[in-house]
Amino acid sequence: MRRLRPILAALALAFGPAPALAEAGFIDEAAFRSFAAGRVVRADYEDGSLFGHEQFLPDDRVIWLTADGTCLEGVWKAEGGSICYHYEDGDAPSCLRYMRLGDQLVGYHWDNSRGAVGYLGFIVRLSQVDHPSLSCDPAPVS
Repeated sequence: MRRLRPILAALALAFGPAPALAEAGFIDEAAFRSFAAGRVVRADYEDGSLFGHEQFLPDDRVIWLTADGTCLEGVWKAEGGSICYHYEDGDAPSCLRYMRLGDQLVGYHWDNSRGAVGYLGFIVRLSQVDHPSLSCDPAPVS
């Protein structure tokens, strides 16, 4: 099965995540935590353009800074096989299921209520980067 995971990941990226194939390669909470804990990651759209940066803080807290400068604080939780982000804006959580692809994670936007067919058609790639800490606090005016 380990030998099939890179092939399944490549097929999922090329043809969209056929649920039966993609399901086999999704990482669990421990693998996600190992990838993200204490880091700032860069999130890119499929075309390589910047989606934003996210900092993973202690106690599963996160700071999300979008490419347009919107900054939100929240928490992440493992829920129903997905990693779900709950932000302070009160919107519904955003859930993704991740597969490892080399040194990146590929995240599929997921609706947990639909089980194995919950893919919602949005893919993002996470990369570990050297980036200063994020903050939603405005810079002091001198």
